[in-house]
Amino acid sequence: MYKILIIDDTHGIRKMLSRHLRRFDYETLEAESGRDALKALREKEVDLILLDQMMPEMDGLETFENIKKEILFSIPVIMITAHGSLNLAVTFMKAGGVDFIEKPIDIDVLVIKIRQALKQKKRQKKKV
Repeated sequence: MYKILIIDDTHGIRKMLSRHLRRFDYETLEAESGRDALKALREKEVDLILLDQMMPEMDGLETFENIKKEILFSIPVIMITAHGSLNLAVTFMKAGGVDFIEKPIDIDVLVIKIRQALKQKKRQKKKV
């Protein structure tokens, strides 16, 4: 079973995503901030991260940079944001993000993006 870390400062969104993803047999962990996410990643291994951009203290891009620097660059990260822009998506993808989705979240689209990211991760592991 794949483990997904959901990082979002909105409690309701974390719970909604967790509930839906469990229906697709994903195990979920939750973090309400970049700091909480870094702490969780030091304690547990995850297969994929869903990362909100708009958070207090440390936004999604800052959190992503810290994850790459402190934890593991090889964890696929999909950014989720209500304030999407082409510039943000390009910046995130250039920094190593695997995909980008805007709120309101279409769960079916999100699950497709998650499956693609996990398949890509699996293919990369086989090459190593």
